[in-house]
Amino acid sequence: MRHLMEFPHAKVFPSIDLYRIYLLHPDSTVEFTKSDMGASQIANLLSYLGNKQAPSSVHMLTLRAMCNLFKNQSS
Repeated sequence: MRHLMEFPHAKVFPSIDLYRIYLLHPDSTVEFTKSDMGASQIANLLSYLGNKQAPSSVHMLTLRAMCNLFKNQSS
């Protein structure tokens, strides 16, 4: 999943959507059970929100992914 998030900001929309769906799966919390394991993913999502050149659809989907990220308590 980490490699999906390394696409350029203009072409990352499908990758964020797949990551958002992945975050809904119960097994996705394994990444976040250890200390600082999810910090890089959160920082990556925040970088999409901070990029003014990214399309607004990327911003909206990133916000949805952040909501899915915090769906489980271990995340």
